[in-house]
Amino acid sequence: PYRQAALQRHTEAAPGALRLVFVGTLAPHKGAHTAIEALGHLVRNGEGSGITLDVLGAGHPDYEARLHQMVAEERLQDHVTFHRPIPRAELPAFLAQYDALVMPSIYEEPMARISQEAMAAGLVLIATRTGGTREILVDGQNGLAFDADHAESLAAQLRRLVEEPELAPALREAGWQTVSERFTISRMIEEFE
Repeated sequence: PYRQAALQRHTEAAPGALRLVFVGTLAPHKGAHTAIEALGHLVRNGEGSGITLDVLGAGHPDYEARLHQMVAEERLQDHVTFHRPIPRAELPAFLAQYDALVMPSIYEEPMARISQEAMAAGLVLIATRTGGTREILVDGQNGLAFDADHAESLAAQLRRLVEEPELAPALREAGWQTVSERFTISRMIEEFE
């Protein structure tokens, strides 16, 4: 369903625009604050006018409040939108609206299924290489990596995507190849066995 949603995508971002999405639990170890900080850094420097970030998830109320406060303090209300969780069946169509998935995990997270789903849905994976993400992400080949809990490192990768328009299509195609060749159910079962 993720690949089908990608193939049915009708809109591409305008030049200089970048539609980002974060999907996950809103808790400090998942690092959503890093994505907001990076966007704030770009907007303050006059570089983020065409970049938006949608945050899909719920979590600890204090952390959610912290994220909303960050958006207000950085004056990012026109750039950041929060969404409550949706049914998993709606996720393929939801993801297909975006250009890139930001996965700013700080901890050694096991292989997150959302990384594979995003690649299958035609999104560029922009993530920290913590935990299981090391198994799927090759920086500059099938996605972009940045340092955990380091907003400026993420901002540099976002800037790169905006400034190098030929990069995103190449990363999307390589991401799909990675998922379709290495992360099918049959291939993974064979490797486990």
